[in-house]
Amino acid sequence: MAGAGEIHVSPKGDDAGAGTAAAPLRTLSAAAARARAAGGARIVLADGTYETAEPFVLTAADRHLVFEAAPGALPVVSAGRRIADWTVDAKGWWRARVSVGARFAQFYVDGQRRTRPFLPRTGYYFVETAGGADPATGRERFICRKGEFPTGDNPDMEVCVFHIWSITRAKVAAWEPDLRRVTLDSAHLTRDYEAMNNDRWYRFDNVRTALGEPGDWYLDSAKGEIVYVPMPGETPGTCETVAAWHRHAVRVDGAADVVFRGITFAYADFGVQAGGNHVAQAAADQPGAVHVEGARGVRLENCAVAHTGAYGAVFTRGSERCAAVGCEFFDLGAGGVRIGDGWEKTRKPVLSKDCTVEECLVEEGGRVDPAGVGVWVGHGAGTQIAHNTIRNMYYSGVSVGWNWAIVTTARDNVIEWNHIYDIGQHVLSDMGGIYLLGAQPGTVERYNHIHHVTRSRNCGFGVYFDSGTAFVTVTNNVTATSSARASRPRTAWRTTSSRMVRATS
Repeated sequence: MAGAGEIHVSPKGDDAGAGTAAAPLRTLSAAAARARAAGGARIVLADGTYETAEPFVLTAADRHLVFEAAPGALPVVSAGRRIADWTVDAKGWWRARVSVGARFAQFYVDGQRRTRPFLPRTGYYFVETAGGADPATGRERFICRKGEFPTGDNPDMEVCVFHIWSITRAKVAAWEPDLRRVTLDSAHLTRDYEAMNNDRWYRFDNVRTALGEPGDWYLDSAKGEIVYVPMPGETPGTCETVAAWHRHAVRVDGAADVVFRGITFAYADFGVQAGGNHVAQAAADQPGAVHVEGARGVRLENCAVAHTGAYGAVFTRGSERCAAVGCEFFDLGAGGVRIGDGWEKTRKPVLSKDCTVEECLVEEGGRVDPAGVGVWVGHGAGTQIAHNTIRNMYYSGVSVGWNWAIVTTARDNVIEWNHIYDIGQHVLSDMGGIYLLGAQPGTVERYNHIHHVTRSRNCGFGVYFDSGTAFVTVTNNVTATSSARASRPRTAWRTTSSRMVRATS
């Protein structure tokens, strides 16, 4: 160990080294293990990309750690794996081997998200009529319009259905061509705002037989091969190609007083789960690239979180004094920051307390699940959400509270001096630039600037008081919303991003 409690790491280091600037360690796990034995340390990250064979995890044994970029360095902690050894076939498509059985749902070229083949290529399909629950399995079904179900062999094909303020993403479990009936690997949805009727639009994702547009990619898990249709000018020898691999870039379980400073976390994966991906609101059960549970004093300072399959950062299950300050969250599968619990099927929710999201930029969210929120607070108390810019989302900018009755799930939260715009974009509905829900004694919402909130179906507001909202002080906000209703979606949901992180060796 170098100096007083200082450990150096570098992608070019050696975990058997001394941990000095001249002889750095190679992995964050090795550095954390040495710091744990010393009761804490400052861990300095040299420039480069830190790919992990397994997700980097800190536990209750970890205390008083600072992970900090070296002066002038731009370290990237990657949950992805670089794809190499491409071959080019007669069509000009790239092909590379991956392990048989590999599963990942996001892929990037030169730090830009690429898309799996989907249908239709413009706009959406519309459900003809509901199909009811499968009596044998209870799965959701619907009737597809004539000629719209993709032809050919399409293993692992998914359907993404747009409800009013949420989506269902699930694999196709069965197709009955005579009835044009699609069965999803998803439970039957019985509530009216989720029902599969002819007011629901959808698209097919991961359609192997539709592969062919520049920027398309497809993973043949059974064969152990990824295929990519390059964009004009791309060549295998000059492009950096990364597959999202792990669900988290870092996971913190029960640790205390841990700071990450000046570090980028990228390429966390999240795909469709068994039984489908569906939660009634805000993608509130989805994980974070930086995922913190039951921890105290975990801080992200001047960091970036990008290229995620779900949320950027999550502070949940009773986490306290956690913060994201001066950070950038972009190209997000769902939302930016998630604080507190939502519904818990197996345990009573626990308040996450005294967390902060301040002076952050959250943009280009909802690229996988458009119901993600810029900053979401469920069962949370004492949260400070201040001086943030939140833009280019498909659902609410900030959402606080988690009960549709006069029941307290959140309290003493402050939402102030935020700039929130380009929200909704005619993709989802029943949302707000700032969305409040349930009784929230002591909560204050003030001095926010909200504009360009546009819905696809029913309501969209600058500030939205939904069911049971009570005991909230709202004052001195500026809202200029454009919320004209569209009976059909005006624009297609965009799943690409303009911002990028490119890893370095």
